[in-house]
Amino acid sequence: KNRIHAARYWKEQCFGLSAESLIDKAVALECVGGTYGGAQTPSRFMCLVLKLLQLQPEHEIIVEYIKQDDFKYLRLLGATYLRLTAAPKQIYTYLEPLLADSRKVRIVRTDGTYEL
Repeated sequence: KNRIHAARYWKEQCFGLSAESLIDKAVALECVGGTYGGAQTPSRFMCLVLKLLQLQPEHEIIVEYIKQDDFKYLRLLGATYLRLTAAPKQIYTYLEPLLADSRKVRIVRTDGTYEL
């Protein structure tokens, strides 16, 4: 949490975001991941996950993130948030259909390189 709050992306892009304005940032994501590089910088994806955890948006908003088909990283962001916060039955109901989504996802590794 402290590393995310110290990250430049958090300070410049995540301050003052709402659940609706966060969509634009999620659509612009190019990869998912945790921390990377020598300084273990948090990824933009992790910054947005923390922002969602702070905002605690309505369940319906997260379901809409997951149901949309156009932006895979927005869908992943919603799925990650739901996995962290929802009851097991909800997780099963909403995330099982995502197993059929065969799109490739770009992942940033801890050394800063990417893999599909």
